[in-house]
Amino acid sequence: MNSPNMKLSTFTKKARDNSKLTLIFVHGNSQSPAIWQHQLNATELRHFNLVTIVLPGHGQSPRMKNYSITKITGMLVEKINKEQDYILVGHSLGGHFCIEALPKLNNCLGLLLCGTPPLKKPLNIDEAFNNDERMALLFQANLNNGELDDLANFISSAEDNTLIKSLIRQSDGKFRNDLGIAVGKGELLDEVDILTMTKLPIAFVLGELDGLINKSYMENIVMDIDKNIRIHSVSKSGHSPHFENPTVFNKILFEFANSLQQS
Repeated sequence: MNSPNMKLSTFTKKARDNSKLTLIFVHGNSQSPAIWQHQLNATELRHFNLVTIVLPGHGQSPRMKNYSITKITGMLVEKINKEQDYILVGHSLGGHFCIEALPKLNNCLGLLLCGTPPLKKPLNIDEAFNNDERMALLFQANLNNGELDDLANFISSAEDNTLIKSLIRQSDGKFRNDLGIAVGKGELLDEVDILTMTKLPIAFVLGELDGLINKSYMENIVMDIDKNIRIHSVSKSGHSPHFENPTVFNKILFEFANSLQQS
């Protein structure tokens, strides 16, 4: 546990037509690559190589003695830099990790960030996210049954959140606790600055019913970063549109990836 040689686990699904473009999916807090099932099985995405990364402490990945944003970002950079010609697709915390890693990445062609409001320094979580008592559950190690239900319904507004609950149960509660500590220590970088400096194409996806993110903040920040960036709103979905309304999400992802493949 917490070995210095610890590596991130991945699952790869090769394109049917030997495409050189890869989509790399990074899941959110207390989830796993299983949350990307509707993308891995999507007909419209079969022409891309699909890679899902398992964050430490999630799914069947190894547990760590101590979780650190800086350390996990470094592991992410090491893993991703082995890929050629890829687009990062990050959900929620996974999107934040993608932004944090971006300055050290090679061969990245663009980012699609889902449910991820870029943060500024000093850390402005209270500005970027809505005031909801369930936010605390994202940083709470132990969850009773009621809190588990609340967190699952916070992550997804789908009618059936059985999978979401299962993934939360599989995750290491210490990850959530250590994440809160790391955020409190200011381990996160200025993500707005990182995205402002990059020349890469960026797409933001936001669930129409997402109660976690402050939509006004999101709109203002995106305008500050680049007036040409579009926020794609996905109807009938909350914080996890890729899971709740994959038909619309996959169309957005396909069009974004296809535009970069052709450019």
